[in-house]
Amino acid sequence: LWAENIEKLTGTVFNFARKALLQVLPTASNLVRWGRSQDPNCPLCNKQVPQTNKHVLSNCSSPAALARYKDRHDKVLALIVSWLRSVIGPEQKVYCDLMNDELQVCDLFTDRRPDIAIVNNVSVKTWELTICHESNFTASKQYKLNKYVNLASSKSTLCAKKLLTNFSLEISTLGFISQTSEFL
Repeated sequence: LWAENIEKLTGTVFNFARKALLQVLPTASNLVRWGRSQDPNCPLCNKQVPQTNKHVLSNCSSPAALARYKDRHDKVLALIVSWLRSVIGPEQKVYCDLMNDELQVCDLFTDRRPDIAIVNNVSVKTWELTICHESNFTASKQYKLNKYVNLASSKSTLCAKKLLTNFSLEISTLGFISQTSEFL
């Protein structure tokens, strides 16, 4: 599935990804380093912070960047959900936090919504996805696990008597994936 999606990339998107991996995007910091600009700070968020690859791909707080982060998250989530549905057993159902999906995570929990829940007769396993810079894997994982530590108290009647286990998945903006063996 991953290889099929890579092959579908346009030349523009592929080149952007390659430049991001090589840390040579034309960010304000790189333009200063290359002698093409005087100001290394991000022109989008106006927070007087250097516009680096990490800032552009993960940390900029401008509304345009935040919308791109959400869109990227939801596209990766849709790929994962599609793959999970192709490999799970017939006794399992995949619920997700995507608009227009027939099985919504909000049906399982009353006040919190993990990204994915796999439900069978005895258990619910949740998976919270974070798209972050690879240097933030550990902090992102801990943040998400802490966020859902009391999720059991939010179970709806659909899963009230089922054993709940929470997991997190971190995928970097460059495509590196955190350890998934616990969940898989």
